[in-house]
Amino acid sequence: MAEVFLARPIGDPRSVVYALKCILPHFADDPRFVQMFHRELTIATGLCHPNLVSVLDHGREEGRHFMVMEYVHGADLAKLLRTTGEQDVRPPLAAALSVVLAVARGLHHLHEWPGKHGGAPGFVHRDVSPSNVLIGFDGSVKVADFGVATATAHTRTTDAGGVKGKMGYLSPEQCRSEALDRRSDVFALGVLLYESTLGERLFYAENDYAVMHQIVSAEYDPPRERDPEYPTELEAIVLKALASAKEDRFETAGAMADAIEAFAEAQGLTLGNEAIASWMSSLIPWEPYPAFAATPPEPPSVTPTVAAVPAPPPPSRWPMIAAIAVPASVGVLVAALVLIAGRDPDPPAPSPAPAAAAPAPLAAPSPQPPTPAPPNVPQPAAVDPDLALLNGGNAEFEGDTALLDPADFAEGDAEDPHSPAPTTQRRKKRRRKKPKSRRPKYDLDAPRPPQ
Repeated sequence: MAEVFLARPIGDPRSVVYALKCILPHFADDPRFVQMFHRELTIATGLCHPNLVSVLDHGREEGRHFMVMEYVHGADLAKLLRTTGEQDVRPPLAAALSVVLAVARGLHHLHEWPGKHGGAPGFVHRDVSPSNVLIGFDGSVKVADFGVATATAHTRTTDAGGVKGKMGYLSPEQCRSEALDRRSDVFALGVLLYESTLGERLFYAENDYAVMHQIVSAEYDPPRERDPEYPTELEAIVLKALASAKEDRFETAGAMADAIEAFAEAQGLTLGNEAIASWMSSLIPWEPYPAFAATPPEPPSVTPTVAAVPAPPPPSRWPMIAAIAVPASVGVLVAALVLIAGRDPDPPAPSPAPAAAAPAPLAAPSPQPPTPAPPNVPQPAAVDPDLALLNGGNAEFEGDTALLDPADFAEGDAEDPHSPAPTTQRRKKRRRKKPKSRRPKYDLDAPRPPQ
């Protein structure tokens, strides 16, 4: 129902880290999970035992409930047992007994604690499992997660037919949804002792129903059937803790802890944090204590309150848009006018000139004497005085002048010897676009092409 972050107070020079537990966002509005979260707060904030995780602070931020807990630098018992299984080794007996002994001492304190407001003692953890047993690299053992813990006065584990806790570590009365007391946690302690000393799972099946059936029916192998060398006295402790009827179990977790200590003393085993730390170092490489490399920024200082001044309105963008759009529009208009002015209009179709019956022979005035024609070239006929002025009066044409087309004398054809110069009667000049290809030249002596 929650997620845990690694956190440190801002400005803490000791680099002490804590576990920040926050309820999941999709559970923040669920009254049942919020109630479980606050129940854990109610229980954990008043607990003070070396084998129980302490809650230092709690609150609510942005709609999410949180609690600040002490951080255990190490791993959980589930990881240690899983690693031993992968390596196909059995946990050292002294280390396994030390872990279960510490858990039993912590649970006994929880069972005896009367609560913050006093009253009848008795809280049941209801979720004693390897994942909730935290083990530090220094060998310290702490029980965590009191989210489903409940007071002994509560007669049911949960609502009708529901079960809270992890399958495989439930007591028979939990599976049957019966009234609970501290002896339900004693049964879970027996499961931990069995699995920690043998390195194997006790109740395990394909589905939860099959697991609960094994628990209620007490279908499991005694320790000596799995290992004939298993100590008989230790097997007796395990079987008593795993009794189906809670009246046949240890009355308290403290009584079970005393039995474990007595067995260890009889076997000459030294229990304690050193045995646990040695076992853990053989399985998991040591990791340095987590600390943030960069110091978090200091919180901003509180500034004096200043009277609010209305912010000026944002500047309008229209002047800038006009400054860009107007020159662009003028430029486009000028370019359009230039293109229109440079386009030549289609030349007007020439009107047919009336045929002259008999032009009068006129001598072209020339300051130079006439040049005699070659003997083989016939003498041209009389030239129109207007045409005699073409090319400075040096060009002579024969034929009907009415056949001359003004379009044949386009600008740029002056290099043609048969092309006449512009006439003296100038019309209004118009810029004419030069054609891509030259207009074909017609023979002046040939008939006039069709109009």
